[in-house]
Amino acid sequence: MIESAAEKELAKKIAGKDYVERRSLELELANLERYYQRRRELLEGSITSSKVVQLLGCQNRATVRDRRLANTLLGIKDKGVYKYPLWQFDPEGDDGVIDGLPEVLAALDVSDFIKLNWFNKPHLAFSGQTPIEILKQGKIKTLVREAMAVGLGW
Repeated sequence: MIESAAEKELAKKIAGKDYVERRSLELELANLERYYQRRRELLEGSITSSKVVQLLGCQNRATVRDRRLANTLLGIKDKGVYKYPLWQFDPEGDDGVIDGLPEVLAALDVSDFIKLNWFNKPHLAFSGQTPIEILKQGKIKTLVREAMAVGLGW
């Protein structure tokens, strides 16, 4: 949302006669609606901390929280409850997750939602594959290098 008078004047200058303040509010709302829809889609295949405890055989939910805070699991808070996407779990991986996941999570210096979105979005750098697909192929160094660049332009 445009906040200062200078920003508003710049927007008017760029848009010319097409600038309408009301229209920018409609666009902002439409953008928020797309954001929330994407969030729902990305969290569709997720489980709660209690299910992660059962899946990984942890002692309790505090262990899951500690792993989330240590960047060894990706959890997104949704309606007051953390949800964990299923794609990150691998019974053959270190600590029950895909090998290399903690390294990639540590390299991503962005919000948890942006991390989730980044992992699920096809990238030109990976010939149209998602970072999840690249991670499952074991190309951890390549992925960490790309992950370090995420957020630099934000």
